[in-house]
Amino acid sequence: MEALIRSNIIVCSTVMVKRELFSQVGLFDDNYRYNGEDYDMWLRLLTCCNFGCIPQVLLHYRWHGANMSRFMDQSMIRSIQIEGAKRFGRDFNHG
Repeated sequence: MEALIRSNIIVCSTVMVKRELFSQVGLFDDNYRYNGEDYDMWLRLLTCCNFGCIPQVLLHYRWHGANMSRFMDQSMIRSIQIEGAKRFGRDFNHG
């Protein structure tokens, strides 16, 4: 949980979520489009379920200078982190 609050460490392409969990936490918030809608979702899901990890490589991610994630609004990401930390009663103080 602490690692996820500090940074979006989950690659959306590899995630499987039970459909009924979306009725509990809502769908992706399109106010964060290209700026962390998945990150916000993971933090909301973390309030109602546990996450697991499969140790095998499931995806090879191609990183290049034109990736959409390269142009993320850092102030938006920080606000998601702060809100996520509040959900878990944590103080988000990032340097």
